[in-house]
This record gives sequence, C-alpha cells and structure tokens, in this order.
Amino acid sequence: MADSLYAEALALLDQLARQTPDNAISLRVLFRMRQIYALADQFEGFAAQLNKYHDKLPETFIGKLAYRLSVPSLLRIGRAQEALTRANDLLSVYEKDDSRQDETAWLLFDRVMIQRYMNKRGLSKSNAGPQQDLNAIVNQYAETGAAEHVRRLFKLNQEKAPEIAEKSLPEKFTVYCNYPNPFNPETRISYDVPKAEQVVIDIV
Repeated sequence: MADSLYAEALALLDQLARQTPDNAISLRVLFRMRQIYALADQFEGFAAQLNKYHDKLPETFIGKLAYRLSVPSLLRIGRAQEALTRANDLLSVYEKDDSRQDETAWLLFDRVMIQRYMNKRGLSKSNAGPQQDLNAIVNQYAETGAAEHVRRLFKLNQEKAPEIAEKSLPEKFTVYCNYPNPFNPETRISYDVPKAEQVVIDIV
C-alpha cells in the first residue's frame, strides 16, 4: 500500500516538475521528492531521477538544480568519484561568480565530505584536499552559512579551520537553528547524531 502511494506521489511531483521546469517551485518539488525517496529507502531512485532532469532539461532551472543536488545524492549511494567529478565541475563555474559565495562554500563542504568518504575507504590517501577546502570555507567564505556550520560542527570560537584527523563523533543528539532564516528559497538544518543512522526531518 505504502509503495503505491509513494509511486503515485512521485508521479504527480514529476508531472509538476516537467510543467514548470523554470519555476522556483521546482526547488520544493525536488526536496519533496527527496523526502519521499528517503521514506521509501530508495536513494538510488532519487539519484536516477536527478540525472533524468539534468539530461533532458539541462538548461532549465530544474535541470541545473538537479545537477547540484546530485552531488550529495551520489555520495549517499557510494558513487563518490562521480560526486567528486560533479562537485569539481560546479566549482569551476561557481568560484568565478562573486554572487554565489554561499553556494560555493556549501559545495566546498560537500567536497570535504566526499574526500573524507574516499579516504576512509582507501580510495584516496591524503587529507590535503579536505583540509584546504575547510581553510577556504572558514577564511575565504567566512560570512557564509557553510562557514558558520563548520565552526559549529568543529566547535570553533575563532577563524581557524580544524584539523580533520582531530574530529570526533558528537556525544549527544543536537539540532541547530536553520540557516539562512527565514525568507529564502532554501535553508540548511545542521544536527549532530552520536552514531551513524538514517535521519528524516519533518517540516511542519
């Protein structure tokens, strides 16, 4: 029963996305899709759907947004090298545009997560890349939400990037205030969990 309801909801969202590919509502559509795929434990399905939007509608708002969202989605299903390639591709564009500093900083943070994932699995053996990106977030993009997230994540009280090897797991569950807040098309919600587990956030 649940699977059929998920499929019906996804079909309706897909129809809406294709009817309004250049409308900002696409942002809400994709985030709702991601929530449904997560509830159905179908993360690969979400990554595949993002690829379809980018391949078929590459010059539209939803096509470009899908490519950006595919970075963490690919990492979520273990396709780290693809995620890294896309992150580098996007950064080559974002870093040339001063108006996209917040987007650039968050993408650098995503790249840190990708490289750490690869290091832990022996796919890469250097912390130099992640450390350089953390330094850039905290110093070059100090006023962005990503920089604030990094400072909270590593419990920093100064403009100094942490040493990656010193990062330990949080001791308790914590949810931080979303950023930016409140009148923005998207926001980030940071949280700590003391162990690896699936997290679903309901917005009411």
